[in-house]
Amino acid sequence: MDQNESLTAALRAFEQVTGLEAEPSAEVGEPAVRLGGAAPLRVRRVGVVTPASLERALAGHRRGELLLADRVTPRAAEVLRERGVPFLDRAGNVFVQAPSMFVYVCGRDAATRRRAVAGAQAFRPKGLRVVFALLCRPDSLDASYRDLARDAGVALGTVTGVIRDLERLGYIRQRGRERRWENRIGLQQEWTRAFPRELRPRLGARRYRVERPDWWRDTDPRRFGFRLGGEAAAAWMTGDLEPGVVTLYGAGDFQALAATIRPVRDEGGNLEVLDAFWHFEQAPDPGPIVPPLLVYADLLASSADRVREAAERVREQFIA
Repeated sequence: MDQNESLTAALRAFEQVTGLEAEPSAEVGEPAVRLGGAAPLRVRRVGVVTPASLERALAGHRRGELLLADRVTPRAAEVLRERGVPFLDRAGNVFVQAPSMFVYVCGRDAATRRRAVAGAQAFRPKGLRVVFALLCRPDSLDASYRDLARDAGVALGTVTGVIRDLERLGYIRQRGRERRWENRIGLQQEWTRAFPRELRPRLGARRYRVERPDWWRDTDPRRFGFRLGGEAAAAWMTGDLEPGVVTLYGAGDFQALAATIRPVRDEGGNLEVLDAFWHFEQAPDPGPIVPPLLVYADLLASSADRVREAAERVREQFIA
């Protein structure tokens, strides 16, 4: 996570925990934040603050300066409060004291947020369809709930719940009718973690063996209503991976494709066919592959080092 995303995550965690607003501020001429109704506080970034690292974190600290930490442990939080040093971390632990406000939260950890994410509708099977549509369409945040429901193939109520979750967890922010990204990269990562666990097992996977494993190099699966995912898609995108399994997503004419490649049912085979779960066109058309985020998620689910290395190349080159 880069510095801007770290700040955004901490501010959204503050809002989630306290119910108060938080935003960056340029009023003091250097990086600063405004928490609730308090005056802007200059920001000093530190890593994990523990009793052992406390003095190092405080070296050079100026009055009116907020320590923006990756994490502040409970004992370190107590000491900072006793010394009157304001702090905020990405889990929502915070101490801020001002004439109109006193906020002190400690003891929250990454597991607290993980539990919140795990229980969110956005990361259940139908919610993941909505999140996928949001992440894959550049103009998706401006779309109506009805359009998002159509693109994801879900009910309107599902979209409402997902948007609410994404706001609560700090991935998007809504002001009036306008929505904007707050932590798009973080949401991409969360989606790729949840997809193989929650959604992929529900896509009706079928396995086959094809005698000629590289058939996809000269047979465009789009002719039959399918697109390449996983290792074959990565091979098509980067040119430096030899797929062990060819993955197809779609709901096309498999019998017509079978007449060309002659697959045989085999639970350990080198061809995997799954149902498509999105209902939007990619623009511009990237070729015979599924959206790159899905390719990346498929690759990350592999335990093979060569495949996970390909995942990083796909992320760096094709995922904005």
